[in-house]
Amino acid sequence: KEAPVAASRRRKQARKLPPPVTTVNQKIRFVTAIRHLQGSYVPCPGRFLLRAKVTAVFPEDIRRWCKPVNESNGVAWHYFFSITLADATGQQEVVVAREEAKYFLRGIPASNLEENKTSLRLIKKRVAKLLKAESWGMFMVRSYPPPEEEEGDEEFED
Repeated sequence: KEAPVAASRRRKQARKLPPPVTTVNQKIRFVTAIRHLQGSYVPCPGRFLLRAKVTAVFPEDIRRWCKPVNESNGVAWHYFFSITLADATGQQEVVVAREEAKYFLRGIPASNLEENKTSLRLIKKRVAKLLKAESWGMFMVRSYPPPEEEEGDEEFED
């Protein structure tokens, strides 16, 4: 008969948990320093690989990271938050939203984090690891041109 401790350990290993980190296969050949993202010319759109650490998240209250969005088939939840990345050359705030957030928080679907305590706990655990002073990582960051104004968004003048 199997010991209760060994059986419990095996059951924990058998549970499907989201991966602790997200990996994305991108063909970027070199690491970019953050100061190069803040120069006078930054390719846009562009993709950059940064070796950095996360120094802050916003909003700090992780329960506010998910927001309901009206879509054609009803209301869906999406992540909207930012992280501050730092390397030896500077700091850069990076917006993490929608599809990018799905990759960043792979395995934790967007939901109402006020109600979904399991997702909230998993996200808090990941953020705590990221915010440790010794936690450096590789981050793929994309730059986008600002969205064009849609017709009807401009203010009316009399």
